[in-house]
Amino acid sequence: MKKDIQLPFLKNISDGAPLNRQSNCISLLRLVAALSVFAGHASVHLQVELPKVAVWAHSLFDGVPIFFFISGFLIYHSLTKNSDLKIFASKRLLRLYPELWCAVGLSVVSLLVLYREQLQALPFAAWIATQSSVLQFWTPDCLRGFGCGTPNGSLWTVGVMVQSYIVIFILFRFLHNRPIWRWVGVTAVSVMCNAATPLLEKFLPAILVKLYGQTFLPYLWIFLIGAFLSAYFNKLMPFCKKFWYLFFAVAVIFNFTNFDFGQYGVLKTLFFAPALLGFAYFFPRLNIKHDITYGLYLYHMVVLNVFIHLGHTGSYAVFFIALAITAVLSAISYIAIGRIYRNKKKKEIQHANQQH
Repeated sequence: MKKDIQLPFLKNISDGAPLNRQSNCISLLRLVAALSVFAGHASVHLQVELPKVAVWAHSLFDGVPIFFFISGFLIYHSLTKNSDLKIFASKRLLRLYPELWCAVGLSVVSLLVLYREQLQALPFAAWIATQSSVLQFWTPDCLRGFGCGTPNGSLWTVGVMVQSYIVIFILFRFLHNRPIWRWVGVTAVSVMCNAATPLLEKFLPAILVKLYGQTFLPYLWIFLIGAFLSAYFNKLMPFCKKFWYLFFAVAVIFNFTNFDFGQYGVLKTLFFAPALLGFAYFFPRLNIKHDITYGLYLYHMVVLNVFIHLGHTGSYAVFFIALAITAVLSAISYIAIGRIYRNKKKKEIQHANQQH
């Protein structure tokens, strides 16, 4: 009988507890993703050159696809527990929008304080409405002179996430407990939508290509990878947990050889998703109890734009001060606003336990 592969530095880190969905460190993965997004935006907009090791880490741990496949993983499991539309929509709205609206409010305050003379009432009001809904990618010309030119450009992913949640909800009955070829077919179509983007640039006006990039079509495959791992959790996750480092090694090879295709690297992501989720279940003790990562994502560009507008760039000190301020805002948001969603989730768990 062959012995399981053992690596000395992994010994005794995992507690050997039975695999279950709650025993993981997914919150740590989200923190890494949020910090990667911050580092990428801060280095560019604050004009701070990152050390080579940080550039290496940022290219590998690209925050957006990590957020996307983790979302797919968690959303699909949520649907297996309750696929009622009203409950599903309520949970998603409470998770996304209260803190989002706080971030929009903070952007509005910063603009009114620092950029009031350039504001135009109607475009500004329209911008607030779009930032607060699902059209965060739009920025009126009157705001292009503030900060980096978009008061909170990173929010474009919110619209993509909302669209993808809706599509996954619609696809759930088509995919759940159905033949695997359905998963392969739907995912393949989305991969083609992603890979076709450069081709569209040759035939369509730039504005249409940009709008296409704000839809779920080029990104749904990333959510579906997470959803697939969730759908076949009991069969796949023990394997991913045991061999997460092998998946990771292959993802690293694809990432640094550039032997890949599509936005966010299709081949890399196919291995990176099971690697990171397997890691999360191998190292459950690394879990972070208080997850402020959504706030880090929402608030970081608001903070960076204030520093940019005030002319404070080109300094590592500003880089870390901006990170610290973002972290404080995120913690306040988590405690004061995020509890709305957490309280609802706690009540649902208690209700489910009472039923059983």
